[in-house]
Order: sequence, then structure tokens, then C-alpha cells
Amino acid sequence: MRTRLLAALAALSLVVGISYLARPEPNMTLPLDATALDAPSRTADTTELDRLIALFETRAPERQESLEYRTLGGLYLERATLSSSVADYAGAASAFSSALDLAPVDTASKIGLARASLGTHDFTRAGDLASQVAASDATEIQAFAIAGDAALAMGDFATARTNYEALFAMLPGHPAVLLRMADLAAEMGDGDGAAEFVGRAIATAAIDLGPTAVAPYEAYAANQAFLAGQYDTALVHARKAVAADPANAGALSVLGDVLAATGDYEAAITAYADALAIAPNPGDLIATGNLARVLGDERGAAVAYAEAEEMIVATPESRRAHARTWANHLLDNGGDVSLALAIADEELATRTDTAGWETYAWALFKNDRLDEAREAIDVALDRGLDAHGYYRAGAISAARGETSRALAELTTALELSPRFHPIDATNAASLLAELGG
Repeated sequence: MRTRLLAALAALSLVVGISYLARPEPNMTLPLDATALDAPSRTADTTELDRLIALFETRAPERQESLEYRTLGGLYLERATLSSSVADYAGAASAFSSALDLAPVDTASKIGLARASLGTHDFTRAGDLASQVAASDATEIQAFAIAGDAALAMGDFATARTNYEALFAMLPGHPAVLLRMADLAAEMGDGDGAAEFVGRAIATAAIDLGPTAVAPYEAYAANQAFLAGQYDTALVHARKAVAADPANAGALSVLGDVLAATGDYEAAITAYADALAIAPNPGDLIATGNLARVLGDERGAAVAYAEAEEMIVATPESRRAHARTWANHLLDNGGDVSLALAIADEELATRTDTAGWETYAWALFKNDRLDEAREAIDVALDRGLDAHGYYRAGAISAARGETSRALAELTTALELSPRFHPIDATNAASLLAELGG
């Protein structure tokens, strides 16, 4: 399941000077300009941003001017590039909302609020605002990018395609646009098309944007190769990404995933630790905990899981931003499966993408609602699953007594990517053996 796509991609901005950072899941926003390609850095100093945010937090309510709140929102978004903090996205959203209260038709504030909403995973609001702007100004590149990103996150491939094709018509050779086209192709099951777009994006970024800027594109290629079980290729791309920008948290995260797949667990844990030092996020903490379990370090796993859970439940915004990560963690690591089902059900109300249906099916399975789990996983299968998804489909089939189908699905999972997950790949092989496969 594509639950942990690159903070390197999520960390990149849509417009000059303000970045968008979050670590959640697939379909993260990508840069539309060279100046937006800075990943969060270990050495980044937010002192001046902190000072300015404090200043405008006091000044904006006093002056009650749209520009004051819009500036405050921009400062919060800029700090989000460095902090990976959902709280900064929430602060930006609040500031831009106040700006729009004072100037309801201000396009810049609408775009700002849409971008902040992507960071908190309020995809409906992000898409609605961006679509309004795009409808009124067909040259507003940012609006088409945000509308497409929000639509893809919600599983609305048709709307995503419409917006991305409009972007492609305006900027046909820009690597950020090419990578959006790649992500759409990947979500729709067109692996060859995705690979072609990614290759073009990497080549163009290297020429037009500079050596450091190529990191997120190499990291994306690494992630796609990892999902396809091409671990040697994935490792080459991941190492190129980290070499291009050692402070790119997303590149380090995907390097950790690939190293874990190769069995180098200690090196993978180090990569995750390096990523966490730059941009703390629950996904890398959970991945660290999973490897600790494999290595027999139950205490270390418990500590990592607890830190992840604390980060997720810190605020309403963080719970929404990391909802799918939270649900899957609860389901896979001994958590409250009833709560996980409630989270997955709520997510599916607005995000009907493949991963949403897969998570919902797995939650139903864990709650012994097998008939409903079958219906849900069939929807995900129709959209196209990766190895992890096929394992889950096989487990559901086995529980329903559909042995032939379970054998086929588990075999597919391990053929697609034999080491797709440090724990569940072993579970898949064990279940396949139990069934006589």
C-alpha cells in the first residue's frame, strides 16, 4: 500500500518562496519552480521566522488588514518547510481564513488557504478553493496544481487528469508537472507511463534546476522501483537522491525503506533516524518500530510507536493529517481495531482512492466483518493494488475460506515485491505455506 510517499515530495512548494511540507502519503504536492526545491535541513534556523510570526500574530489582529493576515499565513507556510509541523499548516490556514474574511475575493489568500489545507489534509477545501481560482483565471498555474493534487488525494482521477493536463499544456517540460503526470499514471495502474514521466522529470531537473534539485525526483523513482520489487534499482535512485541533497528528509526516508527491503535493517534505522532529525513524522517512527520488532527489540519498538502516536494525536489537525497512517498502525501493531475502523470509515467519506479502500477493507477484516471486507478490497483490486495490498486481499480471501483465490493473491504479492514490508512480507509467505502454496 502506498502509505508512505516521500516527505521529499511533500516538502516541495507550488510557488516561489513558500513551501509545502508534510509527510503523509501518496500524491504529495511537487514544486513548480526552482526556488521551491529546498528540502528541510538539519541546520535550518527558524529564529527570524519565529520572530516575524510572533510580530504578525500581534500586529495582524490589531490592524485588521487582509495583507497583514496574508503575510502571517505566508510566514507560517515558510516555517512549515523547515518544521514539518501540521501546527504550522493550521496556523497558516487560520491566518489566510482571516485574510479572506476581510477581503473575500483576494486570489492570493485563496491560494494560500488552499495550500495550507493540503498540509492539514483538508483536501475538499483545498480543491474547492483552487477550482474557484482556476475557473476565474485560466492562467493561474498554482490553482491547477492544487486542484489536481487534492483530487488525486481523494481518488478523483478524472478531475486530477483534467487539472494536470491543463498544467502540462502550460508547462509541458517542467519536471514538477512531469512528476505529477507520473503519479497520476501510477495511481491508475500505468507503470510504464509513470516510469517514462519520471525518467523525463529526472533528466529535465538535472539540466534545468541544478544538482541539488534532482533529489526529490530520484527519490520518487526509488519509491516506485521499491513498490515494483526492483530493489537494486531502487537503491541506486535512493542513494543518488541522498547524494544530491543529504538534508532531504524524504530521500532519507525512502532510502530507509529500500535498505529494509534489502535486509540491512541497521542501516535502514540509521536512515530513518537521519530523516527524523530533519523532519519528525509518525511514518518514519512507525517504520523504525517495525524494524525494532524484527530485530527482537520490543522495548525499542514500543518507544517508537508511542512517539508516533503522541505526534498523531497531538491536535485535531495532526489527527486528520495522519489519519490513514494512524489507522494502519492500529491495525498492524496491536492497537484498537474498532477505533481504526472508525478512522478508516471517516477517511473514506472524502478520500475514495485505492489506499483508502484498502485500509477500510483491512479494518473490516480485523473487526471480523469479512463479507464487507471482501466488497471493499474488491474495489481496491479494481483500481490496482501493490504487493502489500495483494497480501491483505489474500488474507481476507483465506479467512473467508476462498483458498484458491487466496493462493493467487498471496503469490502475486510475493512475486510483485517479495520483501515489500519487514513484517507483512514474512506473514504473507507463512500464510501462503499454510495454504499449501
